[in-house]
Amino acid sequence: MPLPQPEDLADRIRTLELIVRDLKASITNQGGLTTASAGWIIPNQPFPPAPSSGGRLTASGDEPIWTEAGGAAYSLVPPPPPSPASAPTWPGSFSSPATISTDPTAEHYNLLRADVVNQLHGPLRSVILRGVAFGAWLDPSP
Repeated sequence: MPLPQPEDLADRIRTLELIVRDLKASITNQGGLTTASAGWIIPNQPFPPAPSSGGRLTASGDEPIWTEAGGAAYSLVPPPPPSPASAPTWPGSFSSPATISTDPTAEHYNLLRADVVNQLHGPLRSVILRGVAFGAWLDPSP
């Protein structure tokens, strides 16, 4: 049984050309996912579900967000850096009422020791503790 042939081959070619032209027009008239005439505009798309053993990385404006499978969302923007502690106020010159002109005694030694702790080690300790407060280093206390 012979295959049906078109009566006019030119009509058949014209019909196929019209079909191809219509298909090309339908492809070129589809809207893109993004437009860039006034900056990149990406329309809202539905989020795919998060995997059961991981999460999903998305963005809200310029803030990256990690969403876990359970629905918990975390911002990935790092916190602002801590402000540095102020410089300790060291005495211009060390002065102690324990300075003596006679023979030293245990009381003089204890007064001098207290002055050294109060004028030198106290400000240094406060700077260390302020650094611990904002996480600059580990807490030195056991």
